[in-house]
Amino acid sequence: MNEEKFWQLMEKVDREALEDGDADAAVEPLTEALARLPVKDIKGFDSVDDETGSNAAAWPG
Repeated sequence: MNEEKFWQLMEKVDREALEDGDADAAVEPLTEALARLPVKDIKGFDSVDDETGSNAAAWPG
């Protein structure tokens, strides 16, 4: 996965839910999008996350 695709996926995070403190609801759209991808793309997402230092698990951070 390239960085552009990574950020396109990250844009799926529901910022309003995140601002409301509902992290589960915030990442649900991202989780659903990742679940539709092949395993190699999910691993690629994780790799780009590591490379960019964005720490998707704690985004925005």
